[in-house]
Amino acid sequence: MVASAVSNAKAKLQIHVREACDADREAVFEFCRHTWSWGDYIPHVWDKWLREENGKVFVATVDGVPVGIQHITIDKPNEAWLSGSRTAPNYRRMGVATAITMKCLEYAKSMGVKVARLVTESDNKAAIAAVQKMGFKPVAEFLKWNWKTCQKLKAFPLLGQAQVSLKRFGVICSLQRFIAGLLAYTLFFIIGILWIGMI
Repeated sequence: MVASAVSNAKAKLQIHVREACDADREAVFEFCRHTWSWGDYIPHVWDKWLREENGKVFVATVDGVPVGIQHITIDKPNEAWLSGSRTAPNYRRMGVATAITMKCLEYAKSMGVKVARLVTESDNKAAIAAVQKMGFKPVAEFLKWNWKTCQKLKAFPLLGQAQVSLKRFGVICSLQRFIAGLLAYTLFFIIGILWIGMI
């Protein structure tokens, strides 16, 4: 019964996707308030995203009301990065995220982009199914670990080698600073998946 109700709602839903504007702020912030237990980062990047020269934010609306967003940047020639995909809870699994992503990919293609990348949480089954349906392929997984466990395992020599390797590839960030932000995590638990799609 629930599946048929969702299916009927999806069939009747008229989704319009356009570039986001300042007037979308309150509606977007409202459906982003409970993304995670602590809220969401979208309010902190919204103004920056709207004014980026190398990016855009697209918003999906239903009856003129914003119900989803996604951000796209083109940081390298021929490559796009998709981020910040959000859908209002009452509109999930109704094609909103797919409609926005397709609009992002259409924009990227018009800019000469050949490859698009994005990250999903490893346990977000709906997002994983959607990106697979759009032709994205998984290329990497992100792990989390417990800093104290690493200390007990005497993992520091390995971290030093990893940092040297990162410097060789021109990565500016310090691996140790990054790891310090992961103090509460458990050792080697997959938390995210990096996807790539050819446009």
